[in-house]
Amino acid sequence: MAKMSRDTEHKTDDDTGAGKYDPVGRLRARRFREDLRQDAERDARKIADHLKQTYGATVYCIGSVAEKDRPFSSRSDIDLVVKGLPRNRYFAILAEISDMSEFGVDLIPYEDANELAIEMVKTVGIEL
Repeated sequence: MAKMSRDTEHKTDDDTGAGKYDPVGRLRARRFREDLRQDAERDARKIADHLKQTYGATVYCIGSVAEKDRPFSSRSDIDLVVKGLPRNRYFAILAEISDMSEFGVDLIPYEDANELAIEMVKTVGIEL
């Protein structure tokens, strides 16, 4: 029986091979994480389409969904930096989009974003 450790490396637990490295399990875990990332990308695009159509917003994806070299897991979230949202509707909009993904969504108004978020938009952000 294979067990996944915290860092997703697979090791066997049976009596004959306790603690042996399982490369097939590691490959399976990598594919699972990539499937999760693809699900998150799909959800990010769906949310972006809603924000663009409803509010005329410009939407950028940053963070682990946008950066393929960063780890992604079921605990990861979708980070969206958004230009042009009505400030007085932020929480209502957040409620609108919360049910559009199984992942948590960080909605960051561009106008209020910190320097790091703006730099990420410029360097690794993906306009959706």
